[in-house]
Amino acid sequence: MALEQRRGLVGVSFLDNALYMVEVEVVGGQYQINKIARQTMELPFDVRQHNNLEATDRFSEHLNALAKANDIGFPGTSFSLDSQLVMVKKVPVDIGLSEIDMREQVTWEVEQFSRESEDKFNIDFSQLAIDRQRNSKELLIVAVRKAIIDLIVKIFSATNLKLRYVDVNIFAAFRAIQANYEIQKDEKIALVDISQNKVVLSLMKGSEFILSNEFTFQNDSNEQDGAFPTEEELSKLISKEIRRLILDHKLGENIEDLDRVFLFGEMVKDEVLETLQNFYDVRIDKANPFRRIRFSSNVKIDEVTWAKPETFVVSIGSALREI
Repeated sequence: MALEQRRGLVGVSFLDNALYMVEVEVVGGQYQINKIARQTMELPFDVRQHNNLEATDRFSEHLNALAKANDIGFPGTSFSLDSQLVMVKKVPVDIGLSEIDMREQVTWEVEQFSRESEDKFNIDFSQLAIDRQRNSKELLIVAVRKAIIDLIVKIFSATNLKLRYVDVNIFAAFRAIQANYEIQKDEKIALVDISQNKVVLSLMKGSEFILSNEFTFQNDSNEQDGAFPTEEELSKLISKEIRRLILDHKLGENIEDLDRVFLFGEMVKDEVLETLQNFYDVRIDKANPFRRIRFSSNVKIDEVTWAKPETFVVSIGSALREI
């Protein structure tokens, strides 16, 4: 009797100086977490420093050490990029546009956005909603500089992990939400990713990406001032930016026009969650990527992981890509 081939993937993400690694396998038609780990690096890693060989080697060493220490069994890996390094854009096109014409349109859009030749980018696109009344549909374009992809490939080539996918954090996060929550077709959802120096806001409708935007905690000189906002200030900033996006894209007039809001990331605090919950009549929760995904019986989970599951949203979502 032929044995069923095991299907699994390792999701890797990093933010500032925190490195996350999760191994997920499909067992009996269900997702199962086999290994889960977090490591603090001595310095943040910036993939834009593609000429810094020391930083590149150091990150490869961190990846190898974390995989070895946690006995990662599946080499196949999906690495999630920060959306700040990625161009994500939606454009309308005619329904009858041919594949060749669509690719030409995508190339033109990338060149207009970057003012550089498209051959400097890795580009992918997918078709979204169709509006038959206007005889149009939308394309979701994702473009990453080839120098960044080349660097990531180089980093993983010096490890025992096999890079299969380069993911994007906003899409990985929504994948984790879909796997753990019932999302209805027409539900409008906001994802709020809170890190040490910025907040990334993404809006979804059902399974469809609508938009993403971010704001940083920086001064006018564009230098980090080191001052993380208070809980009250952060709550007001998040409320203001979500409402602005809703108004700008004609999705409603206020936060209550959304169906759900999920907070996740390194810097989610209970006080911010409670403030938003008290002010708005909409369901607002910390995202829990462990809600429906079971753990292997021998997986070791520390107290920090149990206490802050929202920090693993991106790495788990990346591990769920096409397994």
